[in-house]
Amino acid sequence: MGSTARITAAYSDNESAQQQRSGTCDCVGGCVAKRTADSSPGAPAFALSHAQRGLWLHELLGGAQSEHHLPMWFDFHQEVDKARMQEALDFIVAQHDSLRLVFSNGQDGPRQRVLARHGIDLPFSDLSDRENTSEVFESWVTEDNSRPFDFGLPLIKGHLFKLAHQQFRLYLNVHHLISHGLSNGILRRDLQTVFGLLDSGRAPVLQRAPSSYESHVREEQAWIAGREGRAAAAYWRSELAPPLPRLRLADQQRPAGSPDGSAFATTEFTLDAVTAASVRELARDLRVTVNTLLMTSYAVALRRLTGDDDLVIGVPFSGRYSADAMTQVGLFANLVAIRVKMSSNTSLSSVVAQLNEKSLLAYEHGRYPFDLVVEEVNPRRDGGRNPVFLTIFQISEFLPPKHMAPHVDAGFYGKPTCDGFEFRVNYPAHRLSPGRASDLVRFFLDAIGDALTDPTAALAPDSPPLPDIGAPAHSRPRGGRLQQLIDTRNGQRQE
Repeated sequence: MGSTARITAAYSDNESAQQQRSGTCDCVGGCVAKRTADSSPGAPAFALSHAQRGLWLHELLGGAQSEHHLPMWFDFHQEVDKARMQEALDFIVAQHDSLRLVFSNGQDGPRQRVLARHGIDLPFSDLSDRENTSEVFESWVTEDNSRPFDFGLPLIKGHLFKLAHQQFRLYLNVHHLISHGLSNGILRRDLQTVFGLLDSGRAPVLQRAPSSYESHVREEQAWIAGREGRAAAAYWRSELAPPLPRLRLADQQRPAGSPDGSAFATTEFTLDAVTAASVRELARDLRVTVNTLLMTSYAVALRRLTGDDDLVIGVPFSGRYSADAMTQVGLFANLVAIRVKMSSNTSLSSVVAQLNEKSLLAYEHGRYPFDLVVEEVNPRRDGGRNPVFLTIFQISEFLPPKHMAPHVDAGFYGKPTCDGFEFRVNYPAHRLSPGRASDLVRFFLDAIGDALTDPTAALAPDSPPLPDIGAPAHSRPRGGRLQQLIDTRNGQRQE
């Protein structure tokens, strides 16, 4: 990589990425990805973590594999030597035991074990002579992601592409059983470090965590059985005590699959730099995080759209409780449920304070596995949908792939950028119409506008959904109080 090389990373945004499998690359040369695993037994088998158990059960029940694949790619703006990239990947796999995990069912239930060694076979395809490089690559990704992983092999695979002169792309795909968004960020940073060292002729070095994923599983079991685990169980029983509200967001119920054949749809929009700066300034004034202020705006939008005063929002949580875990690739993530109550007499600033307090309590007890929370609360099950909440909100370094919102009616995701924020709303097309999704975005922007105008004012009353305006993807819906505020500010700057 050196001092002049640049690397960028992205999740797969292919519209067919939800049909994920591992496989061949006949469309770009016929090379077959043959991964080789060490046949030696390695470490003894051990139990799955609670986060893994839910994913494994979903796999056994024949759920859509696409929900559990995490494709990504890394662009290198320099010449890349395939052998050197292979060496970098092998070194990284040797450092992280989760990248060498294999899974199986036994008499004692599902088990996993770490292989002593594993080498990723790295096929290479030269697309530099193709006129439609992007289309060929996307077609290859669709084909590769349309095949299931082999759980008898480590759940990571790769492919190196040459796109043009001094433009190379490393494609990786890992299964959610061994990784999640934060882990993928660690994988990206390790790749940048190791390949950079090798590329400059130096020996690769990483700060290797002394603990293992097996130790995480054992620590999780001990914590659940201990005093803190029992206290967390009591907190969740109280916080999610019945009657548990059920979000009335969906506006249609028809057979799964949108008219274009996709099970999920996506709406995207942005907040510009000026508005984002104002949001950050208001968050400082209210002494909360930007995440809390944006989640409050989302809760207010949900209330206005649905008329529900009692809301439960799911929030992905990192689940890393030690310095060692912060450098490990592995599935540590958990889900927490944040419950917030509002009325027409409630001010937005009071909702911010309430949600901030509820978030801190949820994170304090967030080590308790979500599957056990469901057992403790024992809510009514609803046909494969999440039994506790029907929407997820997350601000993180990465946006998840498009067209994926497993088990909820809306996944509302944001990512800070140099120019503000990018947002992505994923939803099941058979439960939420494009017009309803557009209403949700519009009300979210209106809530931000209200907060920036006067956070002490009472909340706007809930209202019937706006008509379907057919807002296209990749655009910010026009209109509403936030847009008026932005236009006013832009006019003031021009004057």
